[in-house]
Amino acid sequence: MRIHLPAILALLSSLASAEDALDRRIEDLFRGHADGLKGELHDLILHEIGHARRLDAAERAGTVDVLREAARRARPEVLMRENGDTADTAALWADLRKATVVHFAETHDHVRGHELELEAVKQLAGDKGDFAVGLEMFPQSLQPVLDQWNAGELTEWEFMEGVNWYKSWGFPYRLFRPIFLFCREHKIPLVALNAPPEINRKVGRGGLRSLTDEERAMLPAEIVLTDPEHRRYFEETMPHHPGMKIDTFYEAFCVWDETMADRGAAWLKSHGGRLLVIAGSGHIRTRRGIPERLKRRFKGRYRVLYARDVGAPEDNFDLMLAPGADWIWWTKEDHAPAPPRLGISMDEKLAVTLVAPGSAAEKAGVKVGDVLKRAGKRTMAKPESIRHYLEIRTKETFTLLVSRNGADTKIPVTVPLPK
Repeated sequence: MRIHLPAILALLSSLASAEDALDRRIEDLFRGHADGLKGELHDLILHEIGHARRLDAAERAGTVDVLREAARRARPEVLMRENGDTADTAALWADLRKATVVHFAETHDHVRGHELELEAVKQLAGDKGDFAVGLEMFPQSLQPVLDQWNAGELTEWEFMEGVNWYKSWGFPYRLFRPIFLFCREHKIPLVALNAPPEINRKVGRGGLRSLTDEERAMLPAEIVLTDPEHRRYFEETMPHHPGMKIDTFYEAFCVWDETMADRGAAWLKSHGGRLLVIAGSGHIRTRRGIPERLKRRFKGRYRVLYARDVGAPEDNFDLMLAPGADWIWWTKEDHAPAPPRLGISMDEKLAVTLVAPGSAAEKAGVKVGDVLKRAGKRTMAKPESIRHYLEIRTKETFTLLVSRNGADTKIPVTVPLPK
């Protein structure tokens, strides 16, 4: 069976907007080809992306709609080269193993994307001992903690507390946990790539010129702000908020990219070997972020792999019709549920300032003014400690020790385990 994209476009454009009509006609179109549809998506529908780049705006928008709808229904895993040709995983890994640097563009809460990251680590590591994983979520100041973790000197609780995960990053720890465990087991270095967050926030508010000499010295000497294509991509895709200064926000975005590129290049110069950079797609997929900026500093063979779920918002989905990644791995729409929460807010002294109505904390009897001291057997040292504990515990019900009116009080609490 061959299905030509223009025919699908014509079909859909003739339909009424009613969802049930759309459902029926697409089901009729592909009836009896449940298995073959995936092949068709490989060879025909997603392959048409190469042709879609030459369509006018109206046809392009229609193509985006068709690709999304067809992909959602078939739930495919489609691996494509930049030119739209499909390929198998053997070709992908063979190509990536030849690269000095592989840039993996992720969506931070995309479950399947993180599974593919772990697979990339396994496929690229080999047995030569010359491979490292660079990570966006960690500022360079946390490198000693990553080194201690890889050396087996920290428990998982100590690691989470040491990097202060839910302050440093915030996305569900369990998505990244398999990578951390695998790298520790196989002695694969983890490289902290990012700039100090307080410096980046200051640049976002007042630009690079707002930094003191000491603060500026913490960043790369060269920070390029004059790439028009990078600026255009930033303005079209990055969320902006009312009152935000777009120029200083862009400077902060470039500081982020340049710092990660500079750190990656420095690692390669001092250690040699190969590097897998894991960062958000906005920093990687057009190459204008980390990839080109790292290449300025360290010559080598580079590849970009972008894991993209088929349920992406239209603006991001439309960007897939433009060149950028060497490889695009289309996956099912699979976003992580929110991490488990107790349902409280605390000040820096761990005193409860808010108990959310209907939360686990309210049901257990936690009150405003309680001061958290321990959860299970873990001492609460910072506001994020309770969130770290909720990630690594093994039982739904645990005991919370609080100080209430100067006296210790034990409170049994039940919170569902992470999914």
